[in-house]
Amino acid sequence: MVEKTIFETITTDPISMFFIYLAFICLSGFVGGVARCLHQNKDNSDYKKTPITKIVINGFIGVAGAFGIVFLSLSVNQIILNACFDIKGMMFIVSSCVIAGFMSTKFFSKLSKPFEEQIADMKESVNENIEEVQEKMQKQQKEVLAASQKAIKYSEALSLAETAFDRKKKPEIENAINAINNIKDCFKDDRTLHIYLGRLYRLDDDLKNAIRSLRSFISNIENEIDSTSTTVYKTHAAAAYFNIACYHSLLAEKTKHHALEMDRMLKEAHVALLASIKLYPEYEKTAETDPDLDFYRKINK
Repeated sequence: MVEKTIFETITTDPISMFFIYLAFICLSGFVGGVARCLHQNKDNSDYKKTPITKIVINGFIGVAGAFGIVFLSLSVNQIILNACFDIKGMMFIVSSCVIAGFMSTKFFSKLSKPFEEQIADMKESVNENIEEVQEKMQKQQKEVLAASQKAIKYSEALSLAETAFDRKKKPEIENAINAINNIKDCFKDDRTLHIYLGRLYRLDDDLKNAIRSLRSFISNIENEIDSTSTTVYKTHAAAAYFNIACYHSLLAEKTKHHALEMDRMLKEAHVALLASIKLYPEYEKTAETDPDLDFYRKINK
């Protein structure tokens, strides 16, 4: 009985041959992939410093390419099965796997390019959205900060005004007037702020500016008075008109020795009072007892 060599023993065992071919395919594909990777970086002066991870990844891509060529061969004529005991066939397969591994990175690169472009577009779109969101957040933060600062200045101005009403000292009155004038453009439709400003001007014995500030307030809300379905702005305007009537009455009393000027002030008071009552009828009853209209009532008995 003739003893079999190791090679003959292995080649007659299907399981052993399967793992041998598997090893050949993997090794050949890996070598081809690595060769392709180094070839792609040959123009780079530091190609020898190509990251090991890139080399390994390309090696595995080569293995995938090698299995691809084996699959193709099996599909065409089962060359692998026919070459199981043929050295030339094995060399052919190894060569094919190396070439497949070498070419696979280029093939997979082309195959994956559309997906990479889509991913790049998605990434760019996401980055743009992130930037847009960040810009909106920054804008909102600035708006919140600005609103917070306005609210603080508003509270400070009203506090100064109330202190001036209590103490009635000129420096405090002037400080309060300046504080409100500095922020009134940010609160054009704020009734309290403008009524307070008128009262401060009155305390400062400046009724003309008191009237001017209230007329400016009415002008600010004029469109809302005509268009809004609520009565809020109508009552705001009514309060401003009523105060204007009171201030004209006080001016008329101050100019009682100048008949023409007094008559003009009284007419202005009358017009303002009628406008006030038209917008808010309850002011008709208030006008009967308000001390600021004493001179108006006295002349119009």
